[in-house]
Amino acid sequence: MPETFAARGFIEFANASHAVATKEALADLLIATYRKLGFAYVNISMMRDYDLPSEILKFAWASTYPDDWIAYYMTRDCLRFDPVALSARGDIGPFFWADLRSHFALSPLQVNFLDMAEEAGLYNGIGLPFVGSRSRQGGVALATLTPTTEHCRDLDVLWSISNLFYKRLSDLVAGPQLAVLRPIDLTSRELDILNLSVRGQSDREVAAGLDITENTVNSHFRKIFRRLGVNNRVQAFVKAARQGIIDLPNPSG
Repeated sequence: MPETFAARGFIEFANASHAVATKEALADLLIATYRKLGFAYVNISMMRDYDLPSEILKFAWASTYPDDWIAYYMTRDCLRFDPVALSARGDIGPFFWADLRSHFALSPLQVNFLDMAEEAGLYNGIGLPFVGSRSRQGGVALATLTPTTEHCRDLDVLWSISNLFYKRLSDLVAGPQLAVLRPIDLTSRELDILNLSVRGQSDREVAAGLDITENTVNSHFRKIFRRLGVNNRVQAFVKAARQGIIDLPNPSG
């Protein structure tokens, strides 16, 4: 799946999430966004989070997983040993489920669990933990309908969408002042470039609007990445928005 298509999915989610008024509608929007990127199965869980109200702290708070798999999971209390859920901590980045087998010393029970997930029809699994402290446990789990389903493999884009969802959810249930983040200063030109780019303008359009060259735009982005401690533009948009440096685009304005 082309990277530009995936990045566009992030922008579309950012736009649409401004108009969402309830946490349930926000979850529906997230599920629809990931489905466009090839994932029939989306599971949103928040098992432990000291910043969110207790009534939404649960496994499969919103989910499109098969009903029989959810029933099996709950009946067997799989949360105790599920390596995907146990890896969904705030200090861990996104991951492919398949990589858990080689990166961690999984028990036979955990290996069997991953095998059973595929038998239940959950293929090409991806884990997207919500960013935060080590104590935060929760995130979004994705899977495709078949082993050969075309889907987005760009973990940075998928993770950016899930973390923007978490920010929007936090604003809805706990208010926009949930987290106090270390301020990061950008120059006025860097802010101009970020604000124009996040609204979908190409480098050529940004350069023309600011009367600079496309090479200069790219040079500024490299500086922005260093200042924000990110690796790509989607991450830069999300982190700048979380810091209050820029506002993500609002479709009504």
